[in-house]
Amino acid sequence: MNIRKSAGKKFAMHIYIVLFLTLFVLGILCIVFFLYIVNIQKPNGEISTSAWPKTFTEHFSTEITFVNDIPQIKNSGIEQLEQYGLWFQLLDENGSEILEYNTRTDIKTDYNAFELLDIAGGKYINKTETVFVGIYLKDETECRYLIGFPVNISKVTMYLNGEHFTSGKSIVVIILFGAFVFIMLLGLAYGVWITRQMGKITKSVAEIASRTYLHIKHGGVFEEIYARLNQLDNEIQASDELRDNDERLRKEWIEGITHDLKTPLSPIKGYAELLTDTQYQISTDDIRKYGNAILKNINYTESLINDLKLIYQMENGIAPLRMDKVNITRQLKEIIIDLLNTPEYADRKINYVNDSNEIYVQLDISLFRRAIINIIINAIIHNSPETEISVSLALKDRISICIQDNGKGLTLEEQKNLFTRYYRGTNTETKTEGTGLGMGIVKQIVELHGGTIEAHSIYGEGTRIIIYLSHSY
Repeated sequence: MNIRKSAGKKFAMHIYIVLFLTLFVLGILCIVFFLYIVNIQKPNGEISTSAWPKTFTEHFSTEITFVNDIPQIKNSGIEQLEQYGLWFQLLDENGSEILEYNTRTDIKTDYNAFELLDIAGGKYINKTETVFVGIYLKDETECRYLIGFPVNISKVTMYLNGEHFTSGKSIVVIILFGAFVFIMLLGLAYGVWITRQMGKITKSVAEIASRTYLHIKHGGVFEEIYARLNQLDNEIQASDELRDNDERLRKEWIEGITHDLKTPLSPIKGYAELLTDTQYQISTDDIRKYGNAILKNINYTESLINDLKLIYQMENGIAPLRMDKVNITRQLKEIIIDLLNTPEYADRKINYVNDSNEIYVQLDISLFRRAIINIIINAIIHNSPETEISVSLALKDRISICIQDNGKGLTLEEQKNLFTRYYRGTNTETKTEGTGLGMGIVKQIVELHGGTIEAHSIYGEGTRIIIYLSHSY
């Protein structure tokens, strides 16, 4: 619980830091933008506010004088005009020029009242020049003068409620402070909300790990996250169920293998005790008989051990493959003949049908032989002696090997788990050579050869196992 609170605090602090940095950067950008739009570069290269031309024009009235009723510009005024590359016009009360300095030929010499109002309101001669209007009082008569600045200044006029707008600076400060407080409060509320949401998500993840999670239906921003959490929980539960089932089957399989190993060891021990007991007189024929029985059970035990070794190699992906190009038609025929030559299977009915006498495929014949034998023996030991088994080989786009019987078939449960690792199916006490391989391992052998295997069965009618392999030309 403390860990989740700490994580929530760290997340909230992260949000605050990000928000603060965002506001800080935004403020810097606003300041830079504000300075960018309110500052100008004077003609002499100096930087000043955009109000400089207006201030300069208002103060320039002190540089105008009249000598014997003739208007003149003081030397200091001329120096200022020259310094900044400005032109000057002094107009009489009728708007006619009475004095000029550095004007161009395209500049008018007579202005009416409306033209002067337009110039004062922001109209300028061209895009690289702005004209400002100043007032000079001569004997209580207003004379206007124009000064042209080689800069582009936009004149903005605002009309505000005088009763409300008593102090522009204070209002701006209040607005900015209010906006800052609002953003901070909004960030605080968002931080609290997102922290709670992240806490719920963290708690859900912990519940999934402890297998106590209950599915949550959630809309809004986090709808997708909760949907993924629900999906993750479903997958974990399915994985747990599969693991538990696999573990159960593995234990049952080990118990079965243990029983299978004890079966041959019991007669070996019994015959060995007879052979070593000095109280009994044993004939040469009995010694040979007991020796053959011991040898048979030792071979069976060795077969089981080899099967266990193969299972280990299969599970760890280290099964050795000795691939050769073989005639699968001939190999299947030899497998069936070998089985029928085994005394305990001599009376069984196994038919073999093929499309061609020569169909070649890349195989580890030792592994593949064991897989085919396992399938056929499973069909033998789990069905009655009258059951007929048919092995067919066909070649179309790929090689198909079909092993079919007309026995009792498989239940739905047996079909579901037929290729499940460790699944032993119907228990049997019958000893068979090479029975250490389950159908799950058979499937692995087929897949090691790049093939696929399918099972089709109807309970009470029989089972059909089909193996598909790629053809080698």
